[in-house]
Amino acid sequence: FLPDVAASYVTDPDTFTPEDVALLEAIAPLEVWRQRYDCFDSTPLVFDPQFDQTAVKRSPGEYRSLELRILIRDFDSVLGHRMCESNFLYAPAQPADAYFHRPPYDIPPNTVGLSRAPKAHWAFRATDALWRWAEPDGRLWLTWRPAILVIPGLLSVLLFVFRPFGRRLLLPSSLILAHLVNVMATSPSQEFRYAYPLYLLAVLTLTLVWKLWRRSVAPKTG
Repeated sequence: FLPDVAASYVTDPDTFTPEDVALLEAIAPLEVWRQRYDCFDSTPLVFDPQFDQTAVKRSPGEYRSLELRILIRDFDSVLGHRMCESNFLYAPAQPADAYFHRPPYDIPPNTVGLSRAPKAHWAFRATDALWRWAEPDGRLWLTWRPAILVIPGLLSVLLFVFRPFGRRLLLPSSLILAHLVNVMATSPSQEFRYAYPLYLLAVLTLTLVWKLWRRSVAPKTG
């Protein structure tokens, strides 16, 4: 929740009382809160060397109260932060000033002897070329960002609402809605790993459209 606090402080610092400011300064200097905050990615702020979360662990109740006060008095800033940070879930295009974290190409240095050693070089060349083709930011909407599947999945749920037989499918399709809300509310940055379950849920939800279509075109008997 600390990035929510940062969003409010950067947007509306005048709403913070001296007691609120003291809680912020117990974690990091105010310039760190202002300069390291990024609505697309919370990690530059939370992992800044000057950002010490010991105060939160020492007095969690005070910081929970601060978060609650901010949610009540400055909900629009918190909502704006969450919509910005979860942009990768519903916006196909990659923002120019954001980075979308996906699985790294290189194997990190390690002490257990892991290295890239292809067994079939023709297969490696094919998959390597595909990986490199998928990496440019201009293609992320197609290759990595989940909106290309999440949006059709959500439209499917909307279709179920307006079709009588489709309402029977709302319970299983509610999984994608529940997890979408969960990821939007908790993701600290724009990363593929947070969205991967939504890829799977979107595909499963789209299969229900086939069931609905088959029902609609089935010949009526009796």
